[in-house]
Amino acid sequence: MSKITVVGGALLIAGLAGGVILDRCALIKANASGTESVGGVMPLTLLPSTPVSAVTVDADQMRAIVREELALAATKTQAVDRRAPQANPAPVNSASTQEQHQAAVRAEAIIQTGQWGNAERSDFRQQLGLMSPEERERVTQQWIQAMESGSVKVSTTGPML
Repeated sequence: MSKITVVGGALLIAGLAGGVILDRCALIKANASGTESVGGVMPLTLLPSTPVSAVTVDADQMRAIVREELALAATKTQAVDRRAPQANPAPVNSASTQEQHQAAVRAEAIIQTGQWGNAERSDFRQQLGLMSPEERERVTQQWIQAMESGSVKVSTTGPML
C-alpha cells in the first residue's frame, strides 16, 4: 500500500471518531439542560423563540401608513388621468336635427316590428349613430323595455346590440 492511502485512511478514521465523540458530548450537554431527543435526534435551538404576544402593532401608526399610501396612489392616478388622452372621443354628429329625428323614428319602427335578428340589430345600430345623445338615450330605453317585456322575439346570434 502506498503512504497516501494509509495516511488518507488514518485521517478518515480519525475524523469519524472525532465526529462520534463530538456528537456524544452534545447529547450529554443536551440531556443535562433538559432538552429531550425525538427518535434519537436532538432538536437544534440556536436562537430563543420570540413569543407571538411580544409583537405589537400601533393602530394609529397603521392608519397613518394606510392614509399615506392611499393619498400617494390617488395623486398618481390623477396625474395619469390628466396625461392620458381620451380613448374614445365623443363622435361628432354631423346629421341635421331632421335627420336625427328621422333616425329615431326608424329605430322605433324597428322595435315595433317585434322581431330582432341580425339585420334589425345592424339597422338599429346605424340609426343610433345618427341620433342626438338625448334621442339615443330615449330610444335605447324603449328598446330595453321591449326586450325585457318580451314583446320582441329575438333570433339574432351574438351580442344583442
